[in-house]
Amino acid sequence: MLLLSLLMVARAGAQYYDTGQDPASLKWRQIHTPHFRLIYPVDFEEGASNYALLLEQSYNSLSALYPDGKTKVPVIIHNHSMSSNGYVSWAPRRMELFPLPGQDNLPMLPAQQLAVHETAHVLQLSSLNRKGPGRVLSYLIGEQAVGLSAVEIPMWAFEGDAVYAETVTSLSGRGRSNLFTQRARALVTGEKSIYSYDKMLSGSYRNFTPDHYVFGYLMMNHLRTIDSSAWTSVIRRVSSGYPFNPVNNSLRRQTGLTKRKLYDSTFALLEKTWKERDPLNFFQYPALSLERKRDYVSHFTPHRSSDGRIVSLRTSMSDPSRFVITDTKGGTEQVLATTGYLYPYIFSYSDSIIVWAELHPDIRWDNRDYSVIKRMDISGGHVKQLTHRTRYTAPDLSPDGKTIVAVSTTPGLRCSLVFLDAITGEVLMDVVPPENLILQRPAWSSDGSAVTVVSLNENGEGIRTYRPTGKRWTLNMPENITDIIQAELCNDTLYFLAQGDGSDNIYRLSGDSTVTRVTASRFGISGFSVSGDEILFSDCTADGFIIASESRLAVAGPAENLMHGVIPEIAPMPAPLNEANRSPILITESKPYSKSAQLFNFHSWLPFYGDIDEIQTDPTAISPGVTLMSQNHLSTLISTLGYEYSGGNHYFHSGIKWSGWHPVIDAQISYGGDQVVIRDTITRPEPSELNNDLHLNISVYDQLWFAYGRFRQLLMPAIYLDYRNKYTWISGQNSYDRDMVYLTGRVYFSNIFRTAYRDINPRWGQIIDLRITAAPWDTDLYSNRRYARGTLFFPGVARNHSLVIKAGYENQSPTRKLIFNNAVPWPRGYRGNLVSEKLVSLSADYTMPLLYPDLAAGSLLYLKRIRSSLYYDHSRSTGTYDYSAGVYTPGDADYNSIGAELLADFYVLRFPFEISAGAGAGYIPGENRFFVNGVFSVNIYGTVLGRER
Repeated sequence: MLLLSLLMVARAGAQYYDTGQDPASLKWRQIHTPHFRLIYPVDFEEGASNYALLLEQSYNSLSALYPDGKTKVPVIIHNHSMSSNGYVSWAPRRMELFPLPGQDNLPMLPAQQLAVHETAHVLQLSSLNRKGPGRVLSYLIGEQAVGLSAVEIPMWAFEGDAVYAETVTSLSGRGRSNLFTQRARALVTGEKSIYSYDKMLSGSYRNFTPDHYVFGYLMMNHLRTIDSSAWTSVIRRVSSGYPFNPVNNSLRRQTGLTKRKLYDSTFALLEKTWKERDPLNFFQYPALSLERKRDYVSHFTPHRSSDGRIVSLRTSMSDPSRFVITDTKGGTEQVLATTGYLYPYIFSYSDSIIVWAELHPDIRWDNRDYSVIKRMDISGGHVKQLTHRTRYTAPDLSPDGKTIVAVSTTPGLRCSLVFLDAITGEVLMDVVPPENLILQRPAWSSDGSAVTVVSLNENGEGIRTYRPTGKRWTLNMPENITDIIQAELCNDTLYFLAQGDGSDNIYRLSGDSTVTRVTASRFGISGFSVSGDEILFSDCTADGFIIASESRLAVAGPAENLMHGVIPEIAPMPAPLNEANRSPILITESKPYSKSAQLFNFHSWLPFYGDIDEIQTDPTAISPGVTLMSQNHLSTLISTLGYEYSGGNHYFHSGIKWSGWHPVIDAQISYGGDQVVIRDTITRPEPSELNNDLHLNISVYDQLWFAYGRFRQLLMPAIYLDYRNKYTWISGQNSYDRDMVYLTGRVYFSNIFRTAYRDINPRWGQIIDLRITAAPWDTDLYSNRRYARGTLFFPGVARNHSLVIKAGYENQSPTRKLIFNNAVPWPRGYRGNLVSEKLVSLSADYTMPLLYPDLAAGSLLYLKRIRSSLYYDHSRSTGTYDYSAGVYTPGDADYNSIGAELLADFYVLRFPFEISAGAGAGYIPGENRFFVNGVFSVNIYGTVLGRER
């Protein structure tokens, strides 16, 4: 019970974070509606009005699902981001939207889908803590009380029901998409069958598991089919503060099911349905890609090269995404390049050249980033960046290799086709489509005379073609609710990938308007390319997407837009409440939003004192008192106020962090208790005048990010000031020195290779940390401390193994009267009683995964991974003080230790926090002594609704 309490306190602390800031130069406006307050940059005026209406419509339509949900919530829109996402948090209460229409949309407007999904989260959370002990808790700790209640509800239920909301309120939504459920279907109907509830809930390092959006939707839809009011009862039981597993308690009372039994029931029915209603006459395509055992490998957007090999984008659990070229005759696979971040997994290939779009972050502002075009020659040329600080996506290279066409999206969300010189990146033409269409996946025709796009408007998805010669658009297929993924013209025949007869397949539209199905994929295809008489495509299987081939003249059956029951039937939505009495939607005129007038937003408090950052690492670090927390809407100012009673003393604490400009300023001040007095002996009389202790820390730093490919770089210059009004006895002067100010200058740089899911450490990387610390007003007491430390990451002998080498140097000689504690670590196993004037260290760690057990002990424990490391530490000290023994050793002395650590990564009681715990054992040769240390850490990051991290 103590562990549970600490985890719940940590869960509250986990909400106090920000997703970053928008550029300081932006001006902001706001719109009020009955249930939302939209805050947005001035260049998103039209889009904000649209979102205001969509959010209110969503609120009204979803109130039947969550009749107890009532609130007004701020909505912050980040339209300068190249992400398509959103999330809702409740401490402080807010919705944040990243409204860019992506390149993998459903046949519904992205704004509508985003508004419905995130409004569902608003109503879910606002339904909590409405009565009983839950309401009392809200008075005690503020908005964070909802977070403590929400931790009782699994993430799959939150996200699954939001997917249900976007599905049941439209003719589209992810619940009607084969692409959304295809991997779950491949798993359920395959040889491995479905995994256990705990494995699906907590994931696996051994096998691919569909995310909680997928199985959560399937479970919530199944539950609402069984009993449409069951989930409302669950929310009310959680909201009332029922302490003992309220979800299971309510489900059992209402349906006779627990969470695990609901999972079992859902997938037992789906397995039966999916096997009975498999697509008719599907074909098991042989894999042209190479098999890799004990891994989940997928190849996307395959292209045939002129020499017969196949170029594809490969992803796996053991490697980051890479371009590879497969020789099917020789049975070999060559890595061409590791990419930076790109999604969806699409690229273009022509004339031995690969082009793709890659996400580049802004150097400082997290909520502004760019999508740039890159190219590479597969014959061995280096990667060349063609555009800079652009917003281009889904590039396609013309057959002659001279021109690139891509989708450009402005911060105001205006889409256009942009034509670029394939060598220089120069813009040749920018074409705005008719009817404000959203454009997806442009593709050159085989003769290079036209560009075909998947178009999207309020009616759904269609196909249109633009011919630069003549500058005219042609409608190939009108927009409708069929999910169309990709389209390409080849010799006046249109090939397109769409959801149809049982899965996503490739279809052929001939000149006489006859549509024929070309492929017969069982679970679905993610992308294709046409080369000569062949179509290469990525085919979904239980072990990943394989490369497959078919003749472009093949006939797999008639084109029927039927899913034959493969898509689960959508549970009906409850009837709206009081619809006749519903007031009309009132949206106010927009007005300026003053950043300076909105600096403080006090949202939560604690009936004890605790430093939020410290609580997240040590949930027991609390004292009697009170803590008050503020975070403004734009996350530029985060502040805390606190009172602490500890050891018979009163303390006042305040912290403020300003991130609205370059650089970040973070200040912490603590006042109270007795002044610190440092004496040479306990009998030394204290100063005659003692006041309260005052401790001030100020950090001024900038975090400059560079992620321009497979490496991610961080440069952080910083200045730290530490002031304390302490007294220090100076024996040589036979008096006390009062007040101490330390200044530290720092330069930190890291260059880290992209990590894979199974990686424990990066395969490659370098870190350099340089510091100098001085006491400028007490130079007669302290010398400067010079510090340098470097870390090198290397790959180990097997996948996901790593070798980490660290070296450090610290020098504060010639010492004066006082000495700083060492920042360079001593070898493991040595007690913290040593201080060196000059310290040189070297260590090596070899880390490796041992097992991926995926073992569950009921609901108590789920063991996900066992890993180990071997290490060797060495230090050489010149001039060593042993404070515990009161001994000073001049000259050089060596200190060494060798040992190993064994750790397990696991989950407790199905809480969504991965815990790492284990033990380290070592040997110190110089002392002929063995030692054992415990290791424990909790990962509380990544549990906020709607935010994929």
